[in-house]
Amino acid sequence: MDKKKFDKIMDEWAAHEMEAAPDIRPSPEIYRKLEEKQKKTGFWLFSWPVRLAAAGIAAALIILVIVLQPPKEAGPFVELRKGKAAEEIGGREELKDSAHVLAEAEEEEKAEAPGKMQVAEEAKKEERMDEAEQDRPPVRARVAEKKAKPKETDKETLVERQMLVAEPKTAVKSSRIAAAAPAVAERIEFQYQPAGTETVQTLDVRFPQEEIVSLSSRDNYRLTLQLTEERYVYVFQVGAAKQLTRLFPNTEYSPAQNPLRAGKPVIIPLPPNWLYVEKDTGEVQIYVVDSAGPLHDWEEIYEGYSQTAKTTERRKMANKLVERLEKNRQSPEDRVSVRVFKFKVR
Repeated sequence: MDKKKFDKIMDEWAAHEMEAAPDIRPSPEIYRKLEEKQKKTGFWLFSWPVRLAAAGIAAALIILVIVLQPPKEAGPFVELRKGKAAEEIGGREELKDSAHVLAEAEEEEKAEAPGKMQVAEEAKKEERMDEAEQDRPPVRARVAEKKAKPKETDKETLVERQMLVAEPKTAVKSSRIAAAAPAVAERIEFQYQPAGTETVQTLDVRFPQEEIVSLSSRDNYRLTLQLTEERYVYVFQVGAAKQLTRLFPNTEYSPAQNPLRAGKPVIIPLPPNWLYVEKDTGEVQIYVVDSAGPLHDWEEIYEGYSQTAKTTERRKMANKLVERLEKNRQSPEDRVSVRVFKFKVR
């Protein structure tokens, strides 16, 4: 008889005995077998949930390890296969993405194109301005229709160029014997000639202007200087864009040099030439400086301005010289006098 069948018979017998004689207690052997059976049942009921829970925890840990920390060998291998497959099919997905990126880049480039073109044009414009300032002076001398050069022996023509009236030799000899000649009047004049006319208008720079003259690039202008005593003279022209030009002393406009003798007129530029402003609009200032001695520091500022090629440095030096001129004009010194004349270029 197997054990299961025996246990079943014993259970039936015990139940029958308990019903027939409830007062009779089962033997200790029967209690022992019942206890063993309950222990076995409880063990199996308790052990299966524990085993299932342990198996679930172990499976969860394995999954986490695989997901969070995959084997190192799997990464490159998958990528290589993916790359190879993309090459075999022509890289369709990558081509789509590349086309999309290229389209966006082209749109951005089109949107930025006007700004880049404007920056490039401004840079080129500034370069052209620098080259123009270096290659040519802001103020040019316009040659008149009569270009015949007078002979050095023709004294009458030479005197006319300097706006002097020739005197006969007898008058010169008599003036040497006679008393001292009367003092020569001081002249600092701005003369301009409108285009298409022969009329010359004259304005005195020594007195305040009632109104500012307006000139175009087709109009002519010049300066006439005549002092009552020997002085050092400097004439600076400052354009609307802070271009700085020394009109005197400057052999390009006049052969005269410092110091100027008393009573000797100097015309800038030398006739029959004229000055005119090219490619500039706004207010132009002409500073006429006369001093008892040379102004070496002012000359150094202008030399530094004319020798440097950087636009920013040129503007700094031009501003520095203009500040010196304005400061001296507002608070004149005993040995230096500064006068300014302004006109507009339209």
